[in-house]
Amino acid sequence: MLKFKDSKKEFSIVYQSEDMSENTVYDYLLTEREADLLMDNGDVFVLDSNTDIDEWKEMTGIYEEDEFKLISEDFGMSNYFNFV
Repeated sequence: MLKFKDSKKEFSIVYQSEDMSENTVYDYLLTEREADLLMDNGDVFVLDSNTDIDEWKEMTGIYEEDEFKLISEDFGMSNYFNFV
């Protein structure tokens, strides 16, 4: 099961829609305005520490521990998630 390492740590990850390994990690929450501006100016989407864990699973396709081990680093998730 995908789980936040620290539920109080805030972060945002901006992903390229075509290739989630192309991402930018922020160790803070983007404001709604910042996220909207990014999404309006490119083919990107934003997931953050306030995003429901089910949406993280759906958007990343990580449902198994093996998948997590393979792609969590590429997806910028290794500092924020565990798979338990």
